[in-house]
Amino acid sequence: MTGLDLQTNWIITSEDKVDFSVSYLKTKIKDLYYDYYDITNEQGIPDQDFSGCEMPNSPKWTITAAYSHNFNLWNGGTLTPRIDAKYQSSWFLTYTSKMLSMDADTQEITVFDLSGYRYQEANMITNFGITYTSPDGNWTLNGYVKNLENYAQKRSLMIQGTDMSSATLSIGSPRTYGAVMSVKF
Repeated sequence: MTGLDLQTNWIITSEDKVDFSVSYLKTKIKDLYYDYYDITNEQGIPDQDFSGCEMPNSPKWTITAAYSHNFNLWNGGTLTPRIDAKYQSSWFLTYTSKMLSMDADTQEITVFDLSGYRYQEANMITNFGITYTSPDGNWTLNGYVKNLENYAQKRSLMIQGTDMSSATLSIGSPRTYGAVMSVKF
């Protein structure tokens, strides 16, 4: 793996703040070889060589930006809206687009095509929140909406057993919203 991560925070004015980061990641598997030893000869399961493949769950680019502004209110409290967005380029969830499986009873080998599940396309997720802070700073109330796009980002693909009925595709949270109150005493 080689990469670069640059982050900056800029306080534009006493009321405005911008956060920005960009990450670049290049991955390549040097040597990953599944050798099925004697099973290969008896059942015909071919060995698998993943050398040279990209590592799973490794987007090449990740760019994050955020902006917040403090509004000073007449009562001495503050109202701070914040918006942030995260862009990620595409990535793979698995090493390969095929899974081999053998039926224990018939010794028959089945090849499952994972190409429709293993790829996460480039995407952007945006979040918004607004926080009220009391004049004495002893309590805050924050309302938020996460994943404004309501985008189902693929997170992981797990396959167990001998058929696709035991495959699990995990996705990120849908659009969520809520409020959090914090009190200091």
